[in-house]
Amino acid sequence: MRRRIDQRSLLLAAIIGCWTASGSTAGADWVSCQNKPTRDCLLEEAFRGDSGPLTGKDRLDVMIQGGALAHPDWVTAADVVEAQRLALSVREVSAVYYANIAIHGLVAANQKQQAIDLVASLGDARQSMAINELVRDLVKAGDLQTALAVTDRMQPPPGPNALLRVKRSIIASAMKALAETGKTDQAVMLLLDQKYLTEHEAADIQVAVGQAFAKRGEANLAQGYFDQATRNLEAARGYSIGPAPDTRFRLEAIRILALRGQVDAVNAAIQQERSAPGVRASDASTEYERSQGYQRIVGALLDARQPEAALNLAKSLTPDGTKQAALVAIATWDTSNDRIADARAVYASMNNAQEATARGVIARSLAAYSAKVGDVASALRFVGELRDPTNRRGMLFAIAHILPR
Repeated sequence: MRRRIDQRSLLLAAIIGCWTASGSTAGADWVSCQNKPTRDCLLEEAFRGDSGPLTGKDRLDVMIQGGALAHPDWVTAADVVEAQRLALSVREVSAVYYANIAIHGLVAANQKQQAIDLVASLGDARQSMAINELVRDLVKAGDLQTALAVTDRMQPPPGPNALLRVKRSIIASAMKALAETGKTDQAVMLLLDQKYLTEHEAADIQVAVGQAFAKRGEANLAQGYFDQATRNLEAARGYSIGPAPDTRFRLEAIRILALRGQVDAVNAAIQQERSAPGVRASDASTEYERSQGYQRIVGALLDARQPEAALNLAKSLTPDGTKQAALVAIATWDTSNDRIADARAVYASMNNAQEATARGVIARSLAAYSAKVGDVASALRFVGELRDPTNRRGMLFAIAHILPR
């Protein structure tokens, strides 16, 4: 009996010793990686779980946090298969992220019908979001014909009550994708051929075309499309029922002023909007439209290269969630435009405890910039400030792909 107990004790000690040795090895590997970061060791740390390398949903969640949605080339064929499975098995609306990963991978691999079949298999709100993502991917891949024929190739197709709405959404997404990818002339030709778009849908597309012309330095053409969009928004307001749509159209008109770079006009219009009757007593739907509208105006000011005006507006926004989202957009734009001191100032201005999520997004942006300019040590210091394990792993995943192979 004594001998059996001793054997069990020795076995338990051996197991504990293995665990300890394994943990020590992992810790030592990470210390070594921090001292001399490489693509391989950062990826290993990004996918290191408590019981071995992350797989399945855990792995994809890390990749999504690290920016894989914008970089299909970071995704393996096995990841695409897993993303398809999760898109169909996870019931939450967030499953659209897995659908988008799968769509990007399938279109990139020229498996377009498989991507269409996946979208057709989705239900509820996820299908609408996934269709728009699919259309954008097809247009960017140079296949406008397939993009416009998505509903014809879906089995089952959208129901008769939704079919016209979905087709209009597809056309709008295709035109916006054409404009965003510099194929402005194609977008204009497609727009001229449409007969069934609502005034609001037409305005949305005209704004996108105007932005594309502005980026090409063709200011006169841009202003012409902004004029058309403004007229369509005024017409849409005439048909709107309820405070939420009316708020949306008013703020969209202010967004166009921001895209024109008319800062004084933007400030005056916002002041008028804030003093409008019923603002304080608005319902949840109107508050949502107001929050989204102000964030789009901040984005438009950034597009017009008016970051100071954007920051002043962001600081004045309420509630805190709207303000934080706007500040994140500004800091991200700052890092993309080599305004690192400004991005750091926004980062430092945010409360570490109350605004951890927003600061985390900015930290990831600063870390990515640091890695791109070769300062990997600073990038890893920002990673160390991320509290959520998945966010931290995601940033390591992103930094790894910034480093040379």
